[in-house]
Amino acid sequence: MKEIGNTIKKIRIKQGLSQEQIAKSLGVSANYISLIENGAKKPGMPLLKKISKEYDFPILILAKDILIPHGKTRNDKIVRKKLNDIVSEFETMLLADEKNA
Repeated sequence: MKEIGNTIKKIRIKQGLSQEQIAKSLGVSANYISLIENGAKKPGMPLLKKISKEYDFPILILAKDILIPHGKTRNDKIVRKKLNDIVSEFETMLLADEKNA
């Protein structure tokens, strides 16, 4: 759960926004954004969709914990690891500091 909060925080910082500013643009409280960023709350798909649209960020990365299967078989675990690796690499590229791009 903290991973999604870290991603949202990185998006916010890259945009140069405070928690209050991003909260206002998304129609939630700054306290709620703080709870998400610190891993105490998990945002639902409607909020993830708003973030994706408002900040032009792929929903797949924001919702990867929801969208990537959590199966128990060895094959499910292999698929999950590969998908997570691909999504994490893409996320790193998107959130890279522009100096390093």
